[in-house]
Amino acid sequence: MIILAFGVVVISHVDALLRPLLLGHDVQMHTLLIFLSTLGGLALFGISGFVIGPGITSLVQAFWEMHDELYKKDGL
Repeated sequence: MIILAFGVVVISHVDALLRPLLLGHDVQMHTLLIFLSTLGGLALFGISGFVIGPGITSLVQAFWEMHDELYKKDGL
């Protein structure tokens, strides 16, 4: 019970705090955006949302940047 409580309380909090800091530099997303997408993913998809939320957010961000590049040339 002590190991389980330690894992839930300490390890999950350290992971929740360090993950956005570590991933933010690789995926070039703001730390707050990673944090909010992780929380949103957890709320919508459960434990698998820990990966799905930031994944969807990075895809939306990539599509947004592609849209900006495509329509910047046309001036629309």
